[in-house]
Amino acid sequence: MLGLVFIVSRLFFPLYEVDGASMDYTLQDGQRVIGTNQFEVNRFDIVIIDVPELNKYYVKRVIGLPGDKIAYKNDCLYINDKFVPESYLNDKKEEWSLLTRDFLIEKIPEGEYFVLGDNRRNSIDSRQLGTIKEANILSELLAIYWPLNQMTVLSH
Repeated sequence: MLGLVFIVSRLFFPLYEVDGASMDYTLQDGQRVIGTNQFEVNRFDIVIIDVPELNKYYVKRVIGLPGDKIAYKNDCLYINDKFVPESYLNDKKEEWSLLTRDFLIEKIPEGEYFVLGDNRRNSIDSRQLGTIKEANILSELLAIYWPLNQMTVLSH
């Protein structure tokens, strides 16, 4: 019975370890997180993506959905020409003068998503990789479970 519980939990609630600083301060190197494989991709979800060309998994935040126009200008996010505040970056904006260089994505293809790391100065994301196919989004992260003193539910 215990084996069945373990298998079911791994299939539906996979565990990951954060490797690197691309999601600082939201997630930190070495933290352990739990995800779900049963989810719908929504804007600002924190997800695990598979990048087969690099044979790596990355943790990123979903910024753009299929059909969206995404622009960054003067460190401000615009989705479909409307300013969208990014409260999860507030701590970093005070610390750094420029988080994200200006760019423009005219239209995200159907079935694909634009993802960024929260640590925009130190992240491999859609700016380098291009948009991510929905099939390559493996899991939505739900919570940090280790270390225990940092345990928290992840929200978007």
